[in-house]
Amino acid sequence: MEKRRMRANHLNFGPATARSTPPVQRPFDAMIATGKAVDVTSLAGNHFPQGRVAIESSVYEQHVAWPNSAMRQHMLYLEETARLNEVLRAASDVTRHESPAEFVHRGVACEARTDKSIRHSFVLERFESSAYTGWLIRQ
Repeated sequence: MEKRRMRANHLNFGPATARSTPPVQRPFDAMIATGKAVDVTSLAGNHFPQGRVAIESSVYEQHVAWPNSAMRQHMLYLEETARLNEVLRAASDVTRHESPAEFVHRGVACEARTDKSIRHSFVLERFESSAYTGWLIRQ
C-alpha cells in the first residue's frame, strides 16, 4: 500500500505534491512583478507607440516622483507627469540604436543637493518576446 503525505492548507487537506516545474515568467514581467521596475506603458504612448515601457524603481523615485520632502528641500514644485514625459522623450530618441543604448536627460534629481538641472546618464534596454517588445529605462 502506497503512503501519501498529507499537508494542511487554509482550505483543506491535500496531497503534498510539489509542482514539477515552476511557472516561467519573462524577465521584463518579473521585474515589474517584484517591484524592481514601474510599468508606465499607459503614459508612454506618445513616445513609444508599440510595446511596453517600464522604469527601474530607483530611477523612478529620483527622476520622476516629486514627493513633499523634495518640495520642502528644493522649495520647488515639479509636476510628476511632466518629469515622466521628459524622461520618456529622451529615451525614445535612442530606440533605433543597438540595445542597450545610453542617453542623457537633464533634470533635478529628487534627493540632489542642488535645485539646478544637471545631466543624468540613463540606459534604454530592449526585451524581445513573442508577445511584445519591452523597454526598460535604468541607470
